[in-house]
Amino acid sequence: MKLRSCYRFFSAKTAWLAALLAFSCTFPPVQASDHADPVPPIKLTGLDDGLIGLNGLYGFVDGDRLVVMVNVGRELIDVPNDVAAAMQDTIYKVHFDTHTPATFDNPLMLQRFGGSIAPEAWPNIAPDASITFRLQKNPKGGVSANRIVFQSEPVTTGLSNPGSIQFQAGLFDDPFLFNRFNNKNTVAMIAGIPLSSFADKPRNFVMWATAHRSNGTQFDHVGRAGRTQQPRLDFLNALPPSKHVPAIVEERNKNMMQQSLLKAVLNKEVKDFINRELSTRIQQIFQIRNYDGDIPDVMILNLDRPIGYPNGNVPGDDVARYTCIEGLGECQLWEIASFTDACQPRRTYPDKPLSNAFPYLGEPWTRQISMDEIQRQCQLERDKFNEIVVPGSRLQLKPVAK
Repeated sequence: MKLRSCYRFFSAKTAWLAALLAFSCTFPPVQASDHADPVPPIKLTGLDDGLIGLNGLYGFVDGDRLVVMVNVGRELIDVPNDVAAAMQDTIYKVHFDTHTPATFDNPLMLQRFGGSIAPEAWPNIAPDASITFRLQKNPKGGVSANRIVFQSEPVTTGLSNPGSIQFQAGLFDDPFLFNRFNNKNTVAMIAGIPLSSFADKPRNFVMWATAHRSNGTQFDHVGRAGRTQQPRLDFLNALPPSKHVPAIVEERNKNMMQQSLLKAVLNKEVKDFINRELSTRIQQIFQIRNYDGDIPDVMILNLDRPIGYPNGNVPGDDVARYTCIEGLGECQLWEIASFTDACQPRRTYPDKPLSNAFPYLGEPWTRQISMDEIQRQCQLERDKFNEIVVPGSRLQLKPVAK
């Protein structure tokens, strides 16, 4: 049970029950990453009610094509049958809004979110085009890129000349720079879309991806890397971007009322303990930040600005570092990576070579390598550890077509 859920459950009228709830809700460790939502401690496979959610969304332009990648399945080598079955029952979608204007004159919003969207435009954020993916395991694929394939040709809406779109599904080296996903694979759905397939030749894209149960109900969302995967914003996962900011405002008000109620019923013996837990554990992890309500969770990609996080997201971009330092203080990923990476302080480069051509991702790992092998790899490549790479530069992308 998440801490916020414990607060919602809280209706105790006695101090001992308040203390018990706070104690039981506070101590389970919270692990989150930009690349995947927190895993319930008793479901370490990543399965939650038979669902496989989203790991991440990548979006960039290579010449005359917009490339999108939707990644699912965490910390894989091969794809277990239960994970494959859950993926097969899940509908994955990527959405493109080309009508919502974005601006780039606010430095803070530019650094944190890749741009600004005016509040009056938030309710009108909606897809002008979408692609729907369905996956299945290929029993003859082996531990290779061919292990996962599409059930059928992806379904496009709002895109012309769908036959000219490149599609690829498969098992690949996980490109996200975070220690839990080093030397591991992910399942990727990749599309290379001619810019000419979009109506009216847009130069600005607002994008997000969603995951749905087989009945169509949405249960997961990802926009700009590093937002809804934060524990405090998991309530956005079932909502469209047009409803994100009102939900954040409502949640912020709930947090304030719940904390006030909890403090009001505490007696003197437990007050200091609970207040300490509220300030050091609950508040730092789950407190809604002032800037959370500045924009819905979407990826902004502008074709006239340098391609790379947070203007889109390119494989090899160091999201954990950027969101903490350039991104103005979103440091949970950075902290976890810095003290848990087997290669101290942390690896900041893909552990399999990326390709400069479609589908761009590295070949999958065919076996789980040992800790000794990882340590030897660390020693050989230690000179790369402090390398700071400009976002977007891990791939040699062709200039954006005008």
